[in-house]
Amino acid sequence: MHLLKLNFICPTLRVHFILFISCILFVLISFGCTKSAEENQSKEKTVEQVVEKTLPTKEAIALYPGTPLYMEDSEGKMVYATEVAEGDKLFVYYNGDVPDSKEAIRKLNNGQEDSFKFIHVTTEYSGDQNYWTREIFVAKEHSVVGVITEDAYIYNSPQSFDVTDKTVKQGALVALKKDLDSNSPFTTVTIYNGTDNGKEIYLKTELISTLASDVIAVKTMDKVKNTKNLDLVVENKLNEIFDNMDISSAVRNFLFTGDK
Repeated sequence: MHLLKLNFICPTLRVHFILFISCILFVLISFGCTKSAEENQSKEKTVEQVVEKTLPTKEAIALYPGTPLYMEDSEGKMVYATEVAEGDKLFVYYNGDVPDSKEAIRKLNNGQEDSFKFIHVTTEYSGDQNYWTREIFVAKEHSVVGVITEDAYIYNSPQSFDVTDKTVKQGALVALKKDLDSNSPFTTVTIYNGTDNGKEIYLKTELISTLASDVIAVKTMDKVKNTKNLDLVVENKLNEIFDNMDISSAVRNFLFTGDK
């Protein structure tokens, strides 16, 4: 019935009617394409975010006491967020064979701004929270922490004749790439020296302990000694805990004599 009625519409009106319908279809099609494009862009952004979150990581060790971790502010500048202790483990994100990094402005609380290279990291306990730090503070691709049990002379090579007059002090924490080999007279360790990835040196293996309880005890005592007005009850309780821990005799001797 409706189709029959259209036959009685004059040709001019029929042309206008067809053009009107065509315009509506064009608008609907254009809207659909726009919406589809927006959905595709949204999907692409989602994929990019997933890729960023799934970058592989490699272990690293913090070399600096109070290693600063930064986050980007609304201007893309790096501002202090938190810190990790010397000897703490970090995880560095990698793009292929190199760390995920960027050049950015570091903004201090006093307003000072400087440009540095930052690497993308996370910590053992930060969950999905990511941070940025500078390469001078970490030993990349290191996974083991060692404690120096007495003042140790630095060697330029794993040879007895290559000794220097410089030492690593008793109680210092150093980074190792792998577990300690007790059968080797010398061990390569990395220490902080203000350059990217620290400095590799050689120490006598017998003066290094990688026992987990030794590392924990030293790190804890460092924090205790840096805490002002520590409650005496808390300090005594910590000492009780240390007494029950499997701490090596060498570390125990200097931890509780006040030498460190």
